[in-house]
Amino acid sequence: LELGKTRLKRDDLMRAKDQKEAQDIVTKAELERSKDDKIAQEMVAKAEAILRPYLSTTDPKQGYLVTVYASVLEIMKDNPWKDCNGWARRAVSVAPQDWRTWTYLAHARLQQIPTVLCGGKDEHLSKDRRTQEVIGALHLQRFQSQHVDEAEKVLNEALQCQDKAKELAPNEPKRQEQRYGFRLTEIILRNAISVYRGQKPAYRLMQLERVLLDELQAAAKLYPDHLLWQSQLAHQLIVVGWQQNAEKSGAGSKTFPPARPEDLIAIREALANIERLAEGANSETAVYCYSMLAALNASIMDHPTTERLARKILQFDPKHQVASEQLQSSLAFQKRYPELLQVAQTLKDTIPSARNCFLLAKSLTMNDRYDLAENACQAGLKLDPS
Repeated sequence: LELGKTRLKRDDLMRAKDQKEAQDIVTKAELERSKDDKIAQEMVAKAEAILRPYLSTTDPKQGYLVTVYASVLEIMKDNPWKDCNGWARRAVSVAPQDWRTWTYLAHARLQQIPTVLCGGKDEHLSKDRRTQEVIGALHLQRFQSQHVDEAEKVLNEALQCQDKAKELAPNEPKRQEQRYGFRLTEIILRNAISVYRGQKPAYRLMQLERVLLDELQAAAKLYPDHLLWQSQLAHQLIVVGWQQNAEKSGAGSKTFPPARPEDLIAIREALANIERLAEGANSETAVYCYSMLAALNASIMDHPTTERLARKILQFDPKHQVASEQLQSSLAFQKRYPELLQVAQTLKDTIPSARNCFLLAKSLTMNDRYDLAENACQAGLKLDPS
């Protein structure tokens, strides 16, 4: 019994080692393709040799390795999608409880849609721009209607595979990351199909559609320490809030109007996560994060917070032009004109440029110092007459 356990542990370690090595090679090969395709092909050939023994596996723990093999074929072959779909289905049959096999099957089916639209004759499509080419052709109504109907069925099937993966691993960050990318491609395709049929686009707002914003928010929740997901969520929820407000009222607002009350909560959570990342980072990263935060807070008309963040940036870098301008803007919105003048004067003294002379002149007019404002403008024109 103990010998059997030792062998199982050894097999698990070997499988994990093979999986990691093969995936590392595939990742490097994908990066290398843009530089030297010959080197990339040599690298994936090595990965293919490592993974080949696992193709006949019936062990659910090894099923995912079949999809890694299929991803190797994506680099090795010009038109691998039929084979990739076959290996993806085999992986699902071997490991039906592994979310990774379902997400790969969704990916493989999605990649077959251009072939379906072309009636199986897709040799004229370039390998790296297949999707873009068929979207353009859909808009120009160059496909047969039965092929478009079939492509829509394949798209629905791919979504079902993604749903199955979500059911198996609802809290897996990598799965949700792949799902968000899939849903974005899905709505682009559905819009193109609608145009082909002479209908209005099904998802007019594209990435600002609520169905996609919900997927983005789900990814951000699973990646609380990921700067990109947090900033992207905050930015898009802010944009959709302002957009819907403009459509309803047609005029600007002095306070930020979220599209939904819960959106403001999600924005605040994302901004708090970014600030937490900034507080534990080195000075360069901190300045980057605080700059992003200042801009996002300014977008939701939170001027006191924008002021606080701009002052933090200036503590790191007193010559930070953008931070000084953000600070001046926040003070102007708060009608704290004497402080605004001090900040503008400091910036002009620190960085004597035509723009900073203009900013100083602007702050002087807010303080009713028109005579000095004229002098500031004249100084700016001497620095840059144009």
